[in-house]
Amino acid sequence: MAAKRYLLLAALLLAAPAALHARRPAAAFGSLNVSRDTGSAPAAPSVSAPAAVQPQLQLPLAPKKYTVILLINGKNNLAPFMVRKMMELEELGSDANINFVVELGLMKPEPACSTCAVPNMHGADWEGTRRYYVLPNPAQPAATIVSSLRLPAPEDIDMGDSNSLVDFVNWSKANFPAQKYILVIGNHGGAWVDRAKKPAASANKGVSYDDVTGNYITTPQIGEALRASGGADVLIFDDCLMQAAEVAGEVGDAAGFMVGSEEIGYSNHFKPAQLFAPLKADPNMSTADFVAGYMATFAAYNKALWDSTGKYPATMSSVVPARVIGLEALVKRYVEAALAVPGPDARLAYREAMRDVIRYHYVYCADLYNFVELAQQNLAAKITAGSVTESPQTRALDTAADDLKGYITGALVLNNFTSGNLNGVEYSKSRGVSIYIPSVKTPADIAGSPVFLIAPGTLQTKYTDLQFDKATGWSNFVKYLISR
Repeated sequence: MAAKRYLLLAALLLAAPAALHARRPAAAFGSLNVSRDTGSAPAAPSVSAPAAVQPQLQLPLAPKKYTVILLINGKNNLAPFMVRKMMELEELGSDANINFVVELGLMKPEPACSTCAVPNMHGADWEGTRRYYVLPNPAQPAATIVSSLRLPAPEDIDMGDSNSLVDFVNWSKANFPAQKYILVIGNHGGAWVDRAKKPAASANKGVSYDDVTGNYITTPQIGEALRASGGADVLIFDDCLMQAAEVAGEVGDAAGFMVGSEEIGYSNHFKPAQLFAPLKADPNMSTADFVAGYMATFAAYNKALWDSTGKYPATMSSVVPARVIGLEALVKRYVEAALAVPGPDARLAYREAMRDVIRYHYVYCADLYNFVELAQQNLAAKITAGSVTESPQTRALDTAADDLKGYITGALVLNNFTSGNLNGVEYSKSRGVSIYIPSVKTPADIAGSPVFLIAPGTLQTKYTDLQFDKATGWSNFVKYLISR
C-alpha cells in the first residue's frame, strides 16, 4: 500500500513540468535531493522515501498558473495550530497547475503557557524552520505531516526579520515560477502598532512574531518586503487585526488584493484545504475570482461555526490596497472639514463617536466607516437641537463624510464578512477597514474632561512616520479629539 502511494506521488510529480529527473548532486537552483518528512525526526537528518521512488525536483520548475507562498510562523505559542495548517495543506497539495511552497517555523509550547490551549504538536518533534514543497496526502484525516517534500534551507531562520521574508519569497519565485503569486503570512498580528523591538513575546507589534529572536516585521517593513520581492497578486494575512488603513497604506500597489481581519483571527478561521479548494478545481480563474471565492468559502464555514457554537466571531474583508490613495485623499478632506467646524459641541459630536464606535481586541483600532457615520449622525442631531449652527462648514463635512463612506464600501472594500458578537461588540457594524482612534477610558465624562487611552508612547514606528498619516494628517485630528 505504501509503495502504491509513493508511485502515485511520483506520477503526480511527473505530471508537473520538469519535475522528476535522475539523481544528481544538490545545487542552489538545479537538481535538489529532497525527502518526505514525517516531522517526527530531528531537523538535521531527513526521513527519505524508498530509493526506487526517491523524488527529485529539477529546479526551477517550469512556470505554472499559480504559486501559493505560505510563511507559517509557529515560533511562538501558535506552533500546534501551524502544524495543523500544514497538514490541511496536504489535503490539497501541489499539482501540474499550482505550487504550494511553505516555510514552517516551530517551537514547542511551554507547559505553563496559558494561551497554548492545544499543546499537541501533531508529531512534529522538532524546532526551528523548514521549507516544504507540499504534495497531497491521500490518507485523510492525517495525524502528522506526511507527503510534503522537505527542501534544503537553513534551520534557524529569523521569521521576524523582513529580510527573511524577502529571501523566502524571492527563492520561491525563482524556483517555483508562476503566472500569479499568492502570499500568505500566518502568525500573530497587531495592526499598525510597532512596539520598540525588545525580547518581549507578549508585546503588541507588527506581524510575524519570532519568540526565539524577539523580532517581528514592522508595518513599514511589510510594504518594503513586498516591493523588494516583486510584490504579490494577492496578500493574505492569517493574523489578527491587520486589515487596517495604516497597513494598506504601506502595502499600496505592491499587492493586487489584500485579505485580512479587522479583529482577532482565531486559528480555526483559516482552513487552507477549504479556502484553496476552489483554486485547485479551477486554476484558470483570475485573482479577482480567487479572492471572491476565498471570501465566499470563508464566510460559509465561519457563519456555520458561529451558528452552531456561538463561539469564534469573525470579521474578514478583501480590499484593493492600490486604492488606498483615494482613501487617503478622502480622509484628508474629511479631517480638514471636521477641523473647520467651530465650537465645543462639534468636537463633542466626534468624541461621542469615539465612545460608541465599534472597537477590536486592541482598543485603539476602530472601524473607520462606523466612526464617520456616528460622528455624522451626532453632528446632525446637535444641529437639530441648536447647539451647532448649520453652515457651509457643516455641509462640507457632511458631504466629505458621505464621500468617504461611499468610497470605503464602493471602491476600497470588495468583500466584507462578519459573524457574531463578543462582549457586546456587534461585528455586523464592521465595514472592512480599521483606523487608529483613541479609546475613551471615562465615557461618563465625555462632555467634560474624559480620559483617553492612546496608542503606546514608545513605538518602533511613530504614527507620523506612516504613509497613511503623511498623506492624511489623521494624527492632527486625533490630537484635536483628545486635547483639553
